[in-house]
Amino acid sequence: MKRITTTFLLVLFLILGPSRLSWSDGVETAVELQEAFINVSNQVGPAVVSISTLKVRSGGILSVDPYLDEFLRQFFGSSSEEKVRTGLGSGVVIDSEGNILTNQHVVANADEIEVRLPDGRTFTGVVTGSDKRLDLAVVKIAAENVPVAKLGNSDELKTGQWVIAIGNPFGHLIADPQPTLTVGVVSALHRALPSALSRGTYYGDLIQTDAAINQGNSGGPLVNIKGEVIGINTAILSPSGTSAGLGFAIPTNLAKVILENLKKGEESRYGWVGVWIQPITKEVAEQLELDRKQGVLVYRVEKESPAAKMGLKSGDVIIALNDEEIKDTRGLIRRIFKLKPGTKVDLTYVRNGKEIEKELTIGERRGDGRAVQPTQREKTEAVQWRGIAVEDLPEEAMREWGADTTGVFVTGVKQSSAAYQAGIRPGDVIDEINNQSIRNLKEFYDVIKTVKKQVLVHTQRGFFVVK
Repeated sequence: MKRITTTFLLVLFLILGPSRLSWSDGVETAVELQEAFINVSNQVGPAVVSISTLKVRSGGILSVDPYLDEFLRQFFGSSSEEKVRTGLGSGVVIDSEGNILTNQHVVANADEIEVRLPDGRTFTGVVTGSDKRLDLAVVKIAAENVPVAKLGNSDELKTGQWVIAIGNPFGHLIADPQPTLTVGVVSALHRALPSALSRGTYYGDLIQTDAAINQGNSGGPLVNIKGEVIGINTAILSPSGTSAGLGFAIPTNLAKVILENLKKGEESRYGWVGVWIQPITKEVAEQLELDRKQGVLVYRVEKESPAAKMGLKSGDVIIALNDEEIKDTRGLIRRIFKLKPGTKVDLTYVRNGKEIEKELTIGERRGDGRAVQPTQREKTEAVQWRGIAVEDLPEEAMREWGADTTGVFVTGVKQSSAAYQAGIRPGDVIDEINNQSIRNLKEFYDVIKTVKKQVLVHTQRGFFVVK
């Protein structure tokens, strides 16, 4: 601690100068900061639990004879079943009723959940509700006199603020119920993890911190210096699998949107509009002859969705929600998520250079479509164009995107091609090229014979400019 204090004082002197800060003032400031960390540990630490998940599996020759198995279980306490520990994580008690907030991935697919409090008490936990899309779950324990942590307002966070991560990293090695505390700052806000890492989860509005987060920290709280939970630690980016100073937490205010539903065991309800959106690149703006690069581009509108009922179309540019400017896709998604179904908002968008404002009623979130992966097909001659191999829509694509889906199915893309560089991938469905509709392979072939130079390709995943 002496080394940390000395370093801290040196930084203060460099920033403020000797004339504005005496050594005694610096020591007092460092001690006050130290006391704040100690207070957070004493205040929140007792409410942070260790969560172990177990799977029950059958093994041994006894499972061949269920009658013998039952006899041995009743009379000798023996069974062919064994409990295998499948995961370790953390959680935080959020009310006196024993509700614990954690990550969905911590408790997913568990047959049994063991919750251990810092005071040594152990309870069987029951998942009352979980949401894979937001990676959040509530586990309830039948416990009395449990310490409770306070949920703070994550919208008030600023980059550079002190934060403390509390949890049970490497709980399988450190056999102690007392949680670990690490200190850092808010490194950035509204971070998004690559879609390849998300596996169907929305990791598009995360708090980034350099407070050490390791395996087992998942589900534990990220706390501000006042002892308020402002995030749930959920992921790290690290080549080694251990902390590299790139930790991420789900903001508390995002959790509050579905928290009551999770407690009651009800299905999560959060805002949904029914549009698929993408950023506006310079190339796309030029191809669509857009006057601006601000806002987000609509590339697909789901039928019977709130957006469809309002009149939004592919190619529209959303620029504002309730007169607040929309700068990027994450900003719009973040705001829609937090709105309750049934809420009425004013949506401003641009179509053919004209600015339009209409009232939109927020809908309820539904399941997401997933990219269809191409399958091996024998005796099929696929049309190839600019490195793209396509064929008529297979049945799996129709099931995925709807029976009325039209277009051609991308079965392959050469990695050296301009199409691959633009972002087109196997499994995409192309239904427009340069605003010319494509319903089938014949129409695709007719269109590609007429287009030259760079073209604007529309797929079920968005607009792409192929040079």
